[in-house]
Amino acid sequence: MGTTLTVGNFGCPTAVNATNTNYYYLCSAFYNSAMMSRIFCLGFCVGILVSTVSVGQHLTSYRHAGRVGVDVTDQMMLLDSRRVLYGDGATEETIGTPYLAETFDSADVYTRKGVFVAVPMRLNIYEDYLEFKNKEGVYILDPALNIDRVDFRDYRLVVEKTDVGGKMKLGFFELLDSGKVTLLAKKVVSYRQPQPVKAMEDAKPGRFTKKDDEYFFKIQKGQLMEVGSIKKFIEQFPDKQNELKEFANKEKIDRKREDLVMLVQYYNSL
Repeated sequence: MGTTLTVGNFGCPTAVNATNTNYYYLCSAFYNSAMMSRIFCLGFCVGILVSTVSVGQHLTSYRHAGRVGVDVTDQMMLLDSRRVLYGDGATEETIGTPYLAETFDSADVYTRKGVFVAVPMRLNIYEDYLEFKNKEGVYILDPALNIDRVDFRDYRLVVEKTDVGGKMKLGFFELLDSGKVTLLAKKVVSYRQPQPVKAMEDAKPGRFTKKDDEYFFKIQKGQLMEVGSIKKFIEQFPDKQNELKEFANKEKIDRKREDLVMLVQYYNSL
C-alpha cells in the first residue's frame, strides 16, 4: 500500500509512515502562525484540484515558475503546481541552468528550531532559494533569519541581508571564512527571455548564464559590504592595515576567490 498524504497542523504535507518525519518537522519549522497555515492549506488544496485539469497556458516568466498558486511569502511551497500546469521545463528549449548543480545533494539544515540531516537539496541561484524533495514532491526553502546554516559536502550556505535596489533583501551566501571578519560569496545567474522570430532573425531560446561570484564581507556583526579593490578592502581594517599591505604585496593578492580567502584568513589569525 502506498503512503497516504495528509496535511499537518502547520499546513505542511506529511505522511502516515515514519520515514517522512524529518521532512514534516523541517517544513513546520518555518510556519509560525495559524493564518499562514490556513493560506498554505488553501493553496495546497487548489493545487490538487488543478492537477485534474489540462491547462494549455504557457509559462511567460521562469522567475515565477515555482510560485504558482501559493502566497509568495510562504517559507515552503510545493512545486507540483508548476509541473502540472507547465511541465517541468524539459519541453521548453532553454539553454543553461539556474542551479548550482542540477542534482539534489545531501545537506544538513541548521535552524533555530532544530537540525535536519541528510536532506536532498539543490540551490536555485537565479531564484535565490533552495529546493528539497521527498517522495511526495519538491519543496522550496526561502532564505530566512531562522536558518543558521545549510551544510553541503563541499560548501556551506548562510543567510544574510543585503541591499538590492535600495531595499534590504535576505539571500543565500556561500561562507568562505569567519572570525573577526566574515567573507562570503554570492552566486549569480542571469536570464535572457526567449526572443520571438523577427525579420531576418530566427527565434532565440531563453538562456541562463552563470556570472562571476560577487564577494561580500562584514566586520564582527556589522553590515554586509561588497568587496571592491584590494586597496579599498584593506582600508577597512585600520588596526592591521600595515600588516595586510605587506602580506598582500608579498603574496601578490588579487581580487580572486582564493586570494581573498587567504587575506581574510590571515587577518583573522592576527
